[in-house]
Amino acid sequence: MLKKLSVICAVCLALIASASPIAKIPAKSGVVVYANVSEIIKYPLVQQFLGSVTLPPEISINDFEGKVALGASFTGDIKKEKNLAFNAVYQTAKPTAGKLFNLLSAEAMKSGAKKFKVAGKPAFGDDDARAILISPKEVILQARSGKYKFVNLKKSKNLLTNRPEVKNSTLVVAIDTPAFASMVSQKLKQNEQEVKDLLAGQKLAIGSLKLNADGSLAFANQTLLVDAAATQKVLAISKQSIEDLKKDPAAAAILEKVSVTSKGNTVTISGKFSAMEVQGAIAQIMMMVSKLNAPAQQATAPAAPAAPVAK
Repeated sequence: MLKKLSVICAVCLALIASASPIAKIPAKSGVVVYANVSEIIKYPLVQQFLGSVTLPPEISINDFEGKVALGASFTGDIKKEKNLAFNAVYQTAKPTAGKLFNLLSAEAMKSGAKKFKVAGKPAFGDDDARAILISPKEVILQARSGKYKFVNLKKSKNLLTNRPEVKNSTLVVAIDTPAFASMVSQKLKQNEQEVKDLLAGQKLAIGSLKLNADGSLAFANQTLLVDAAATQKVLAISKQSIEDLKKDPAAAAILEKVSVTSKGNTVTISGKFSAMEVQGAIAQIMMMVSKLNAPAQQATAPAAPAAPVAK
């Protein structure tokens, strides 16, 4: 009996894993992003923003609830060769994927897109982008350039497959650091060695963000490294960077809540903020931005009129 239960549990877990939009992101994606759209929509600060958004009458904000995963593949010099591929899988919480598909289709038709089928599924697009309605709860969006071709997505292992951060996070970003470093260093040739030195020894970077319904949030940025020496180097650089930023009193108030730790060959920068602290941090950031913009605004402001000369 116990053996049968374990088999049933294993099957259930497999079905849950395959149902995640992450499961269809190609294995060779150098960047993989996961987002729980439902949690983003329900976050108080986002709700404030959405209150001013106007949507077509046939669709509502709630129709977007669900989960989405996106994978980006790139090869060579991104600036010169433009060898890029994007694959996004959007799984809606309710059977509203058709609404999203139809809305996108109507706009795309105005720009010359054509309707067709992919593996028997409704689709539209052109040579560089396409959308496919897989089911009432799933739509796939794809874009490509250069040598990349469209591929029909299927279950595969990628940077976020089986990563524990996905289970309890609202947003997760995973980056294949060596591949990304190669692309960036070629784009920024004047700083190529500097970029290589900074990213040397890094294998994978994973950033996660948890948005809570009460307005609080937590974040963590993990860097996985090749050995102890690389770990100590990144740990020291991370700690020093935080201390340097704290020299600004406005930034210091925020960064006091941020910690830098290491475990094995992983360096983690993390922090937790209450709803009040989030509001305060936003106010501090806006203040810093306004200070940065002030000199430019003063330089472009018209000169004050000269005072009249007394006669």
